[in-house]
Amino acid sequence: MSTINQELLKQLKNKLNTGITQIYGHVVKKSETTGLKREQAAIAVAMELGIDVSKYATEYDLLRIRETDPSLRKIIDDALPAKEETSEALREAQKNHLNTDPYLDNGMIIYAHQNAEICMKLFFLENSMRRVVSAIMATEYGIDWWYDVAPRDIMYSTFDRRSGEGETRWRGQFGAEAIYYTDIKDLRKIFEEHTELFGKFIDNLPKMDEWVDIVEKVRAAITFTNPVTNKDRDEFMQCVKLWSEIAKGVHERIQS
Repeated sequence: MSTINQELLKQLKNKLNTGITQIYGHVVKKSETTGLKREQAAIAVAMELGIDVSKYATEYDLLRIRETDPSLRKIIDDALPAKEETSEALREAQKNHLNTDPYLDNGMIIYAHQNAEICMKLFFLENSMRRVVSAIMATEYGIDWWYDVAPRDIMYSTFDRRSGEGETRWRGQFGAEAIYYTDIKDLRKIFEEHTELFGKFIDNLPKMDEWVDIVEKVRAAITFTNPVTNKDRDEFMQCVKLWSEIAKGVHERIQS
């Protein structure tokens, strides 16, 4: 039961107005009747009760529930417009890998799909953060802010990454701008050194130490091709959601 999201369990408890033991009973029954993993069964139970599960369910979870629980197909169809393409891609991946590699099982395919979703969101998050940082700094210091006020140690490290000194060379896809060779730790330092400036554009500055920890745990799992835990995934997805709102607010203030 430890794999069931604890926040989702709290929502189920409030919705059913009952104890955790009774909730587990509902989840176990759903799991036994559908063949779903218990964390997916918990999501299915929540959907039946009208709870928004967008924070807790991946596309793969929704597809699995859709396949095994016909009563929820309409709800999932509305929430997952690209279900057919995603489902077909998964079936093709299973066919290609499982038929040729006896060491890859269904679990590997599930983890690969979940990691792929996180990898995409990580790409969005860090590149959005880079652009937001650059846009805010430019309002105060001009378009050449990097060369005038960027911390020297970050400038040196990005130069090393670009030139290949000391580590494997980074292969940036957006041109030669140094900001694209920063990581979230570098961006945290720029935030910290210009807190007053960023506060003009962001009402509630994120707790960057916590965000760095969350992002680095996710990045490490992906780098070493290990599955990201449900807890780390949930925390990371929450960061992505919060940052999206921050970026929208920054853009509106810069444009006004």
